[in-house]
Amino acid sequence: NYHVDSLCMKLSSSIFALKRIRAISTAEATRTCYHALFESHLRYGIIFWGGAKQENLKRVLVLQKRALRSMAGLQPRESCRNSFQSLGILTAVSLYILETVDFALKSPLPRNRNFHNYNTRYNSNFNLPIHRTSIFSKKPSYAGAKLYNMLPQSIKEGTPSTLKKRLRQWLADIPLYSM
Repeated sequence: NYHVDSLCMKLSSSIFALKRIRAISTAEATRTCYHALFESHLRYGIIFWGGAKQENLKRVLVLQKRALRSMAGLQPRESCRNSFQSLGILTAVSLYILETVDFALKSPLPRNRNFHNYNTRYNSNFNLPIHRTSIFSKKPSYAGAKLYNMLPQSIKEGTPSTLKKRLRQWLADIPLYSM
């Protein structure tokens, strides 16, 4: 994938910059630079390329772990799962989930409450259409609706803005490495 190849080159350059910044500044400044230099490139179009192939997310996740290790001062073979939690940084997989669920909430997909008037446990869930091809299941709107339906009920309650905050906190607490 051309986009992922160019993204990986940009992220590698950002890792070099983060290593230099960490050597001369504070941890908070390095974290701010991470969000500016690394995560901004990572978020761009993630709802489109993130669901295409799992290899794409894995390649980017490897670079993200390398960036986090340089920020936290970890050795190359050390686990960085705790560093994701302590720094409050979302993994590439978590960013994909957050962005696709947000996209699905903004799309005009039908929900279960549109088909009946009585209150049920899953009335806020999206009504997923039946499909025959795998490419349909990779559409951002469908993937986001499916991910939303799998979320715990405690996260889905409330307005879309509170849902996004709760989802972000939930994803930060459990760093996901795969879908």
